[in-house]
Formats: sequence, structure tokens, C-alpha cells
Amino acid sequence: GQGVADGKLTALGGTSTGYINTVGLSLNTVAVTPSSNLNNVDMFPYSLSVVNAVGKISEGKDALNTVITYNLSKNGDYEAGAYEHKLVLEIIDPYGQTMEKTLTLGTDLPMGKLKSYSTMFNSNFDTRLGGGSIRMNLYDEFQNQRVLLGSQYYPLTYEKTVPSNE
Repeated sequence: GQGVADGKLTALGGTSTGYINTVGLSLNTVAVTPSSNLNNVDMFPYSLSVVNAVGKISEGKDALNTVITYNLSKNGDYEAGAYEHKLVLEIIDPYGQTMEKTLTLGTDLPMGKLKSYSTMFNSNFDTRLGGGSIRMNLYDEFQNQRVLLGSQYYPLTYEKTVPSNE
């Protein structure tokens, strides 16, 4: 609209106390469609590509070790304030048990190509699982709201303890 002050149109560069003939603009909300894989996850200004992920459980241990190989880059064309989005990594085992970690892009996941991130989840795995696959979901979390970015299955291996010959 046009700026006004003291009942007159505001001169170019002047300070307006109000506006007339304003036009309302609405923002169109866009639904995010989760990707069926994690090959190209966009969290502007970041771009994440999960190259591979492997889950491993060892006999006699109550832990799931997960190693994720990824590429992470940042678009530097725009200057922005503090990036308040978090990446939530959710792992779901073959029995539906969920575990999650909240990660900061650029800190918990350093920038670069073919980087590796390892994490361990404690639970009672060794008596129930003998392999299979895990599902990995990635969420964008901002102001306590989560949006699913994508999901993909990765192998889960079971490592038996080798008895020692004494």
C-alpha cells in the first residue's frame, strides 16, 4: 500500500504512520512429501545425502551400534540468522522398537563428503534379534514441530561371539 503521515502521502524515503490501499497477501502452505529414500534430504540451506547405514548387534550385548556414512553441504548463497532446526534421527528395529537422537547439522554431523557418524542405542536386542533390517527416519524439528523428511531401510547384522579355545 501507500504510506501516509499527517493525512498526506509520505514522500519517498519519509516515515509513514499508516498505510492506505493495502493489499493482503496470503502465504500458501506447502505440504512436505517425505522421500522414500535418504539419498537427497533437503533442509535448506543444508543438503544431506545418506550414502549408507549399517546397524549391528553383538551377542551378549544390549546395544545397537549404527554407523551412517553421509555427505553434508550448505548453500552459502544466502546469509541467514541462527539455524534453529534440528535433525531427528529415528531408528526402528524389526520389532517396532524406536530409538532416536537429535542432531545439529554442521556440529553433530560435520560438513563434507563421505563423513561417518556412529551412535549406540542401549536396549535388550541380543535375545530377540538375529539380523534383518532397521528403518531409519529423518525428521526436521523446529519449534517442537516435526516433519518427516524421508525414510529408508538398512541392513541389521547380528554378530555371534566366537568361543575361545582354551
